Amino acid sequence: MFESYAGIRQQDRDTLADSMCDLIRRGRWLLIHPDMRLPEKLAEIDRLFTEYAPPPGAGFPGPGEDRAGAATAGHSDILARPVRPGLFTDWAAAVTGEEITAWMTSISEVPADSYPELQPQLSGEHTATRREGLLITRSGQPVAEVSSVYLPGRLPAGAAGKLHDGVPLGRALAPRVRRQPLPGDAGRTRGLLWVPGPAGEWPAALAAELLLI
Repeated sequence: MFESYAGIRQQDRDTLADSMCDLIRRGRWLLIHPDMRLPEKLAEIDRLFTEYAPPPGAGFPGPGEDRAGAATAGHSDILARPVRPGLFTDWAAAVTGEEITAWMTSISEVPADSYPELQPQLSGEHTATRREGLLITRSGQPVAEVSSVYLPGRLPAGAAGKLHDGVPLGRALAPRVRRQPLPGDAGRTRGLLWVPGPAGEWPAALAAELLLI
């Protein structure tokens, strides 16, 4: 699954009710805490939810995985900037003032049905490609840890070659790609990338980023 709720699903009804009450109580306390700044509250709330369902963080958890990254208060200046719909790479280029390239550390094949958000049944695809790595500037500064899962059969013509050459995913799918709005979440962003399909558009990839600047 895109996020791991296995631990929650295994709880009986009474235990689940107690867990949710505890989550609400602790979350409310963090929201009204008088001695914490907003970035610190966001980071603590992120860690709180991680206890219940590990988020994708720098990567998408695969079957049996339990992976989460910790946000830092150093992202406060980035969080203060509005995050708008569009490609993450374009936004990162605007923030750094440099061209952005991708450097992959891991590429593997994964079961497509592990990522139901991609709706692999629409085109009968059984295998997806999972990539993890970094976005870096032209001068070599790491900007973000990135992870993506995409269905090869939905990539536009020429996109696979661009990915091989280090072009970030969103730009490899351009120009006819739509990225979901990028919500700010303690230095994390994530969303689906949509491309034209036989009947309008369909999701081609999931992408997640963890800011390092």
